[in-house]
Amino acid sequence: MQKFFYQFAGLALLLGLFVTTSCDPTEPPVVLGPEAEFVSESGYLDTDAELQAGEVFNVKVKFSIGDSQLKSASILEDGTSLATDKFTINGGALTSNNPFLLLGADKDGQTYEFAITAHDVVGDVTTYTFEVTDEAGKTAEVSLTITIIAPPTTELNTFYTAVVINNADGPDKGGYDLDAGVNTSSSSTDADFRDRGIDLGAPSNDLNWIQKIEPVNGAVLRMPDFSQIDGFTFDSADNKELLETAWDKGTDMVETTKLAIGDMFMIVQGSGIYLIKVTDVNVTPNDNHDTYTLDIKGYKE
Repeated sequence: MQKFFYQFAGLALLLGLFVTTSCDPTEPPVVLGPEAEFVSESGYLDTDAELQAGEVFNVKVKFSIGDSQLKSASILEDGTSLATDKFTINGGALTSNNPFLLLGADKDGQTYEFAITAHDVVGDVTTYTFEVTDEAGKTAEVSLTITIIAPPTTELNTFYTAVVINNADGPDKGGYDLDAGVNTSSSSTDADFRDRGIDLGAPSNDLNWIQKIEPVNGAVLRMPDFSQIDGFTFDSADNKELLETAWDKGTDMVETTKLAIGDMFMIVQGSGIYLIKVTDVNVTPNDNHDTYTLDIKGYKE
């Protein structure tokens, strides 16, 4: 009987300790904070992504209430507030303040659509955080990381090597058909560019070759400032997009400057764009057998 009494007393003591610990009046109550989550939907990002420079991406974020009403929301870019000119809210229906206040029914939870303009430098990696704060000062957030990549490129599909272009006033062909990749007469309607021939007003035969090329039959010629493109060389130019970038660094010309070895110029004819480099110039003072040797690369549909 005494043994049973001691066992009962021990059990009662343990229960008392448990009740005393569980009901500790000094322990603060659990307060639920807000929640933030991406909405997975076609046309909206909900995870890390790779984008091209300056591309606009869309996210949809749901903010939910906890024990207190919602107060404000903000967008952070690597931990600092995203500039207001870099995003819109709900297609511009809400003013892009950052942070922005949640008003009316939105204080009890709402889903927002954000359209954000990505960085414009290839290689940039940026984390975007979408944060909500409630009236009790509790916060919740979701984030994703955007990496800026170079745009896809289109490989060149046209290559002509060691093309000889003759003095247009000599006995050989002075024009060239870029589409077919063949020499033509300087007067041919198939020619896209031709040599300018000789200057009959020059004082002597050794100075009369004009040594310039002009576009013909609707072709357009430019000699862009290739130095504006970092690292640009004839050999490194391997895609259509790079040629288009180079083309934009120049203006239309009626003819090239007097050509020398190493000079480059460009021709656009129809849907074709071509980069042309002078690899040799052969001047013959006593006749009109002068020639250039050209390397040509480009893209045509």
